[in-house]
Amino acid sequence: MTQPSPPPPSSPHTATTPALRTATLFVEGGGLRGAFSAGALAELSRPGGPRFDDVVAVSSGAPTAAYMVAGQIDDGLRIWEDYTHGTQLISPLNWLRASPLMDIERLVGVFARVVPLDAGRLRDAHAALWIVVTNCHTGRAEYVRATPENTLGLLQATMAIPIAYGRVVPVGGIPYIDGGVADAIPAHHALSLKRDLTVAVLTRPRGYRRTNQPALTYAMGRTYPSHPEIGRTLSTRWKASNNALELIEDLERRGEMAVIRPPGPLPAGRLSTRREDILATIEAGREAARTWLRTLVRR
Repeated sequence: MTQPSPPPPSSPHTATTPALRTATLFVEGGGLRGAFSAGALAELSRPGGPRFDDVVAVSSGAPTAAYMVAGQIDDGLRIWEDYTHGTQLISPLNWLRASPLMDIERLVGVFARVVPLDAGRLRDAHAALWIVVTNCHTGRAEYVRATPENTLGLLQATMAIPIAYGRVVPVGGIPYIDGGVADAIPAHHALSLKRDLTVAVLTRPRGYRRTNQPALTYAMGRTYPSHPEIGRTLSTRWKASNNALELIEDLERRGEMAVIRPPGPLPAGRLSTRREDILATIEAGREAARTWLRTLVRR
């Protein structure tokens, strides 16, 4: 597939710069590493920052993207700061109660009732929000436009990671799981939107590549015995992610994509529970985004 080549960034004011009229943002997840994306999106949402026409988000990057598009980025940060640490989201005791290790349903309840996401704002928002999910029937990624009616279901589905959550989430009658299974780094979809600028928020440092882990892949596939296509997709996920990372780095070298990423390993990992690590990871995302924005201003 031929990928479009947007011109290099020249200003953070993408909506008003004549030479750079439109922009797409895509956001990686990675479990609790998504706190980095939350910090980055908070900085990008500040006055004078880029104005995005499309936001594509997957896995744990999707809730913050939803709050950002709805104009509630402070609420999105509050969830990371106050509702993801300790045993609130991840606890081995959940398995003793025959519940998933990662309590995604409780987290979605926070979105619905505790720190409410005003999904109605998505209807009139400037940016279109696209949430990546994996179709259990086909094993393929789908990029579903978020609406007031489907957003909470899509957020639960895109975070339904194998093993740690391990449940299928129906949305509109279609069984979905974690979008990161089929497309953890949705660069191709973001580029297909053909905006003038494409910005990536990644949660791994430059040069990172996935490795093939057959035993883990097999265990993850066994989570969905009724959906064999999921196992087949998981077996090639590492290659698909590495191909996307190589594309991103190539476009970045050519000045055709902007990338915000951590300079090294983050304090928070996929299943971190320490609040200090999550807060430090948020700050790392803020600093990486500030660095990119300062680079634009100097040009």
